[in-house]
Amino acid sequence: MKKLTLLIFFLLFAQILSAQIISTVITGIYDPYGITMDSNNNLYFVEHLGHKIKMFDNSGVIHAIAGTGINGYNGDG
Repeated sequence: MKKLTLLIFFLLFAQILSAQIISTVITGIYDPYGITMDSNNNLYFVEHLGHKIKMFDNSGVIHAIAGTGINGYNGDG
């Protein structure tokens, strides 16, 4: 649970300070936006400028679950 709390704090901090460069270099997350959690404690968020939806699972691994990384309307990747 500490990893999850730390990730939420980092995402909010990066968004508030517009620290997109720090976010990208340290975590590989580009312009995080919107956060939700499912019943299995997986955290979902959008990489707004990265054009992806990602999941931070309860074991601490980040997965791209939708999006191609390219803007447009050609499917969900």
